[in-house]
Amino acid sequence: MVNQPILGAPTDVRIATAIGVLAHVSMASSFLGTILLAVVAEYLYIRNHNQFWYNTARTFSVISTIFFGVGAAFGTLVEFGLVTLWSNFISVIGEAIVLPFYLELFAFLTEVILLPLYVFTWNKIKNQVLHWIIGIAAAFGGYWSAYNILAVMASLSMRPPGLEVINLYQATGQNVVGLTDYVVKWASPADAWNMFWWGANVFIFHGILAAVILTWSIIAAIYLYLYIRDRKPERLMMLKILVPTVAILTAIQGFVIGHLQGELVLQDDPLKLAALEGMFWSGLRVDPLTSFFAYGTFNHAFWGGYYSWPAYERPPASCLFSTGSSW
Repeated sequence: MVNQPILGAPTDVRIATAIGVLAHVSMASSFLGTILLAVVAEYLYIRNHNQFWYNTARTFSVISTIFFGVGAAFGTLVEFGLVTLWSNFISVIGEAIVLPFYLELFAFLTEVILLPLYVFTWNKIKNQVLHWIIGIAAAFGGYWSAYNILAVMASLSMRPPGLEVINLYQATGQNVVGLTDYVVKWASPADAWNMFWWGANVFIFHGILAAVILTWSIIAAIYLYLYIRDRKPERLMMLKILVPTVAILTAIQGFVIGHLQGELVLQDDPLKLAALEGMFWSGLRVDPLTSFFAYGTFNHAFWGGYYSWPAYERPPASCLFSTGSSW
């Protein structure tokens, strides 16, 4: 381990990164929900030619574009943070995550090209079905982008098959630009596609569904408030689309994808399970409720906090995210 200061004070670094990541995630999640609602509303307009659905689709296409623009701006802050503030992170894991980030570039270009085309061609493209298809393609760009970014996030939680941690100093007597002895790489180039392995897809669709459910729930709450206030039938029409859809997606999220995600956390990330369930005791201890949900029994013992775990099982306390040290 080589001690080297990272650019910037630790508090400033964490604040800049946190603002960029949280704002980008919030805007991107809102974009996924609003662009989907715009496409659904335009489809309903094509089916029954109700002007309300046309106005709704047009409104939410504009809202989604605003979310996309602001989210892209904060995404630039995130990228700046990764390359400049957290350059150790890139040096360690860059080879592992390059494929999804490369594919995300094409997804981003799809959004940049098609989203303005969708928004600024209302009443200009006479074929409404063609305009709707452009909206679907723009939405696809957003979901494709989210798919690749969440694949990277999944890899930070669950190691994909074929991913290896190599000690360069022990293997070659060299390190990465004098900062770190370790690098994360694939056993073979073909293994790069394992970024999208089954466990990653569970994580990915869990995140995408969460974004849609949250966004549509907020929109449904707004329309419910407006309907209670003015009793306009158009508000009720919207609620009849939003509420059942949110209920169905929530059931899928909780009983199917959420269950699979929980199994992955239990198997591949027991330290995260301990944090999620508030297991902060020392050593092994029985937790009946968690034991029942995880194993179907009431007497399974779990390791407690960070220092209860064997050193070879837990991540380093001072890793590349800490100022003054790296892996």
